[in-house]
Amino acid sequence: MLSNIIKLNLNLGQISRNSVRLMASTQTASDPIQKLFVDKIREYNQKSKGSADGLVDANERVIKGLNEEMQRVARSYGIKDEKSLGSLNL
Repeated sequence: MLSNIIKLNLNLGQISRNSVRLMASTQTASDPIQKLFVDKIREYNQKSKGSADGLVDANERVIKGLNEEMQRVARSYGIKDEKSLGSLNL
């Protein structure tokens, strides 16, 4: 009896989650501000995929500053090769 109730509740929970996902995927933005927000997120997503260095809309000054900061950190911590940081021997 109790196991049947638990199974029923689990099935209802799954149905509820699936219906919420379906509603969210089919729902369109009726609010113009919400639509603008979603459009900006999609635009940022496209720009981030097209960016080779991972920075979106970065100019030369920003990239130069990032490189200088990375070099400063490497000097401070004595990092010779960035790729060697991936291996950790405990």
